[in-house]
Amino acid sequence: MTPDTIAAVMEATWPPAHHWQAGPFLMRDGAGGGKRVSAA
Repeated sequence: MTPDTIAAVMEATWPPAHHWQAGPFLMRDGAGGGKRVSAA
């Protein structure tokens, strides 16, 4: 699996509350949901 594929899967199955670009990085904010809440 390539990094682009992993990013696409994360975006489709676990979207962030919002995201922004920080230099070469894409930052994702889950709004404090935590692992269990985000997986539900």
